[in-house]
Amino acid sequence: MKNFDKLALLGAALAVSATFAHATPVTGTLQYEPDLNTTVSYTGSGSNVTLSFTNSGLGNVSAPVVGFNGLTTGSDVAISGSVNTASLPSTPIFTVTEGSNVITFVATGDSVSYDSSNFLDVVFTGVVSETGFTSTAGQLVIDTHASLAGTQSSYSGSLASLTPEPSSLMLMGTGLIGGAGMLMRRRRVTV
Repeated sequence: MKNFDKLALLGAALAVSATFAHATPVTGTLQYEPDLNTTVSYTGSGSNVTLSFTNSGLGNVSAPVVGFNGLTTGSDVAISGSVNTASLPSTPIFTVTEGSNVITFVATGDSVSYDSSNFLDVVFTGVVSETGFTSTAGQLVIDTHASLAGTQSSYSGSLASLTPEPSSLMLMGTGLIGGAGMLMRRRRVTV
């Protein structure tokens, strides 16, 4: 198979895959705040930390909400009662409910850090699922306001989906098809 044929096939495959990648992924970013009587404490240090939420981390979505089909400010949020960063559960650690629409987050990895005020910050990576949409890579951030292990504190955070870019695949695919066409044209002229 000649080089331009291979290039054209690769370009066509990328252009077609961009169409399928454009299916219905979860898209959005939301900020959340806990209820007034909900707090978090943590035990451990370094990358092995256990977060414990009172009232199972109940709260609600605060402004702004970008994306997430039908989700509005005030939607109910629930975070697992306890999450250990060294052994993440296979069940959702974060759930948002708005009527029949349910958004969940299952963690597959995490990063534990302490900000300039020595407050614990945890960034979970994982999978965001929403009713009626394709599961998508996402990120859950939990910012505690406690600088000492074992101290009850308030917290806040955000959930964001990390959507693939089908337009980039489409652009690259059409560029490869164009490159194959130029190569084919050049070979015809020189023969």
